[in-house]
Amino acid sequence: DFPDLFDDEKISPEQRVDELNLLYVAATRARQHLVVNGIVQAIVRLVYSKAKKAGMPQGGVMSEAPA
Repeated sequence: DFPDLFDDEKISPEQRVDELNLLYVAATRARQHLVVNGIVQAIVRLVYSKAKKAGMPQGGVMSEAPA
């Protein structure tokens, strides 16, 4: 079972960082195809939203919030 990244009571900040790092590695290592399901889309939206609220620069591939 995978931890719920959205439940602050079930996952520590350190575990969240580890899980997001694993997601990043998996996404950036895709050679030919990357299938992004609804859960991954929700995680990307949440991380983007929190970064935007924190005033972090919005560099990288995405120039606007994911749809």
